[in-house]
Amino acid sequence: MTAVIPIERSPAVAEVKPERIGVLLVNLGTPDSADARGVRVYLKEFLSDPRVIEDQGLLWKLALNGVILRIRPRRKARDYLKIWNTENNESPLKTITRAQSEKLAAAIADHDHVVVDWAMRYGNPSIRSRIDALTGEGCGRLLVVPSRGDSMPYVVIEAAAAGIPMVAAEVGGIPEIFGPLTDALFAPNIVGAMAEAIHTAIDNPAAAIERARSLRERIFQHFSQKAMVDGVLAGYREAFANR
Repeated sequence: MTAVIPIERSPAVAEVKPERIGVLLVNLGTPDSADARGVRVYLKEFLSDPRVIEDQGLLWKLALNGVILRIRPRRKARDYLKIWNTENNESPLKTITRAQSEKLAAAIADHDHVVVDWAMRYGNPSIRSRIDALTGEGCGRLLVVPSRGDSMPYVVIEAAAAGIPMVAAEVGGIPEIFGPLTDALFAPNIVGAMAEAIHTAIDNPAAAIERARSLRERIFQHFSQKAMVDGVLAGYREAFANR
């Protein structure tokens, strides 16, 4: 038996909302306070990272805990006091990163499914705490935007090799990595340019995915481990030949 339901009486279909996307601006890090204790906690976390100091053996731990963390925090605390934002009781790096986050959020406010936040690689707010906060707000996808100091080409190469669509600035060696795809890079130090690049990636995900596919192929052709080693050795051979 087939029942015919008049259109005006049919149940309303819930509007399908786009998946929420988190945009996390990440800076290197800063102490929580401009005193020896705050600097000591920050330095310990920073210098205990094997990506900063590769050899985390016994000798380094003795030097770090027995000498560096006993002497350097007091000296560096005096330097931090000279630039400390006393009004907000925080370092200028926190003040600036927060302001960038707020300005970017305002620039893409018309995308109400995009949530902008900020974090520090070392110190607070930590990356883990802000990722947890973004996922708690229902963000199923996350775009991480490192600071210029952290966004060195190796980060871009790793993301590109994984075929991950990304938004990147035209700084350092990044244009060389993108090659013919450099038109996708945005001008550095301009929040509006970054916002526009994010707009484009969100509004046209198919193009972003296709660009990521092309960039992945370029990485394996020109920036694989073998290609980079061969390039370095070729440079040394040329240098020695021209002596």
